[in-house]
Amino acid sequence: LPSTSLTLLRSLSKTLQSSSKTKTKKPAPAKNTDLILLTTQETENPKPRRTEGHRSRFLRTLAIKALGPRRYVPLAIHSLGGVQTLLFIKKSQLHKVNLVAVRDVTCGIGNVFHNKGAVGVFLTLRAGAGRREVKMLLVGAHLAAHVGNVEGRNGDFWRIVEELEGAAPA
Repeated sequence: LPSTSLTLLRSLSKTLQSSSKTKTKKPAPAKNTDLILLTTQETENPKPRRTEGHRSRFLRTLAIKALGPRRYVPLAIHSLGGVQTLLFIKKSQLHKVNLVAVRDVTCGIGNVFHNKGAVGVFLTLRAGAGRREVKMLLVGAHLAAHVGNVEGRNGDFWRIVEELEGAAPA
């Protein structure tokens, strides 16, 4: 994890800990926010692992604590290498969820290595009193690096679009 990201996570953690001790109100999402998507890059080192890494666990725990488990509940939590995606919904809106499906697309070395890629969350919600549905695809991605590698990033983007379109639920 880059030192700036680690510093940010530690700072956020300290802020949450101190706010719980001093009984000050911690910042909350806007009252009208029903969905919150949090995506990060390079949360973990890109080595293969059999279990969730400590940084991912820390981020997940911190997000759940910060959003307040009584107000927001996780709909999707997924990692692809260093890409971490967390989707939360306001608890009062949970009854509107018809479908949640998660797909990931690797774009690293040989389109196999998980150091680059994307996590897509397909979400279908009931809208209004009728039978109308709203279908969404929310994506968090980590694309090819470096200023001169526009072609690589464009290639990653189109690979992600193609793979996720093919995986879209009916």
